[in-house]
Amino acid sequence: WVLADGSEIDIAKMGSVEELLPGEEFSVYNKVPVDFAEGEYLCFRAKNIFFTVYVDGQLVYDPYVSENIFYTKGPGTKWHYVKLSETQIGKEIEFKVTKVYDSGKASIIDIVLGEPARAIMDTIEEKLVAFITCILTIFIGILLIIADIPINISARKNHELLYLGLFSVSVAGWCLVETHLIQYYLGDSRVMQLLSCCALMMIAIPIILYLDAAFGFRKRKVVAAMIGLSFGSFVLAMILHMTRIADVHETLHFSHVVLVMSAIVLYYTIIKNTFVLSKSAGKNIFRVIRGVGLCSLSVATVIDIIRYYAFQSNDTAMFVRIGLLIFIICFGASSLEKTINAV
Repeated sequence: WVLADGSEIDIAKMGSVEELLPGEEFSVYNKVPVDFAEGEYLCFRAKNIFFTVYVDGQLVYDPYVSENIFYTKGPGTKWHYVKLSETQIGKEIEFKVTKVYDSGKASIIDIVLGEPARAIMDTIEEKLVAFITCILTIFIGILLIIADIPINISARKNHELLYLGLFSVSVAGWCLVETHLIQYYLGDSRVMQLLSCCALMMIAIPIILYLDAAFGFRKRKVVAAMIGLSFGSFVLAMILHMTRIADVHETLHFSHVVLVMSAIVLYYTIIKNTFVLSKSAGKNIFRVIRGVGLCSLSVATVIDIIRYYAFQSNDTAMFVRIGLLIFIICFGASSLEKTINAV
């Protein structure tokens, strides 16, 4: 792919090209290959760009993008399939592109020539493990929420399982959107982007509540401060979004700051509750298990935040999914031990 001046460009990293300014239209060019076969389409995933496709100067694809006051500025991430014909072999393909955001993340990804059905199946096969992991985690989270009801019939209330379940569902829901498979079933990519950003903003609240229920904080202000900071950043982001000053995609750094602070609280909790030995060998084992779970999730979160900013990764939840699965296994085992003792 080349620009109008003939210089080559990686269309998967258009957002990182400083000369391509947001709001200004530019074009990238290629040619329909000679080995093109009738019935094949140009299959690709577009992210945070508005575009039209021309072949030999003729418009062949203009995706409709609906508008709504709640929508983000960009169209989000969506799969596209552009029909070509044998008469267009060797002719010039032109993408007229407009970037939405100033900070990276504008791209045309996984572009291939082939049958749409085959391209869809290849994508599903590639993302299937991640998709199943997210679904299972949501299912486990719902079970934990349900299990919290009979356990709290007793006089002494402890909603440890409830908060763990809410945390699992919120993170798994965000990871599910990031697999980019859900877009096949829900056509509005802008709604999916909005839900993804909002879910990410609220993740810190259930994890702080869970840590408080499971371990407790000596200073009660820690819980109130973290919840207030998380909810406050969410409200601020939504106000900026609704007033069209900056949409939720542009204010994600608020959420990342809160998530990093939550990770610091997690590390503090790990040190405080894992490395203080008890007289009971059983309790010590479960302390270590919980420590492994907290470490896995917090490290995975930090790694994915670094990948998001430094490496322009297309899968922004890859390590979080792994860390979350380890977290659920470890804390599920710990909570099971507590439940048995309660019974």
